[in-house]
Amino acid sequence: MKNAFKILMYSIILVVMIVSCKKENDKPEPVPLAGITGNWLEKVPGDVNRRISFGVGMDFSMVTIIDDSHSTSLHGKYSVNGNAVNIIITESVSRSGDQSVTTAVNQSVYDKASFNIKDDKLTLKFVGFPASGTTESQAVFNRLIMID
Repeated sequence: MKNAFKILMYSIILVVMIVSCKKENDKPEPVPLAGITGNWLEKVPGDVNRRISFGVGMDFSMVTIIDDSHSTSLHGKYSVNGNAVNIIITESVSRSGDQSVTTAVNQSVYDKASFNIKDDKLTLKFVGFPASGTTESQAVFNRLIMID
């Protein structure tokens, strides 16, 4: 009876060990925080509007509208690690009237950025572009709610 009990216990332990040993993904895909995904609008002093978008597929875009005939669109990728966000721009499109110029770039925006979301407001704290200098800057964006 003791031998049967020992065999049963060893069998249970062996099954638990086999089931609990899973192969982990060597490189898990970065997953954005659900809160940052979406469209955000910043009201810049004057008549300038800036919209940023954090897409589900890690796509990023920033559109700055200066007036009815001048705008700049930046497109690239982003990644999130905790409350830090890294954004790399790969394309810039400048529009002036009916003319537009597309340029391939490799540039970081919102350098060393950290973010906080509260009450549908995204606060980015960063150093460098799009602000000037090397001091810490801050940008506040309101969540855009799309209505069909």
